Amino acid sequence: RGFDPGHDVTVAITGLQVQGASFAGKRLDPLASDAPSAMTAPPAFFSWIVKKHALPYPHYLSVPLYRGVDRSRVLFEVQLPLGAGDDQADWILAGVALYVSD
Repeated sequence: RGFDPGHDVTVAITGLQVQGASFAGKRLDPLASDAPSAMTAPPAFFSWIVKKHALPYPHYLSVPLYRGVDRSRVLFEVQLPLGAGDDQADWILAGVALYVSD
């Protein structure tokens, strides 16, 4: 969604890798059959949102952000937007995750 001045802290992170889905910045999309297993996500803007506040989108998937491709250390979870008809279970089975490339 980009920078939101209504949140106390917003950081931009570039170079994140996404596995198990493609993500062009709007919502998760299925990988094409000939797509690589990981691809670089567009620049991402992260804001800390207090749990009692609603997320800025109604359909989302909580996705771990790992320190590396080996998925040995979770840094934190992020919520990525889904399409209105998407089933979270399908994305979980696809193994969707983000990682910081080494």
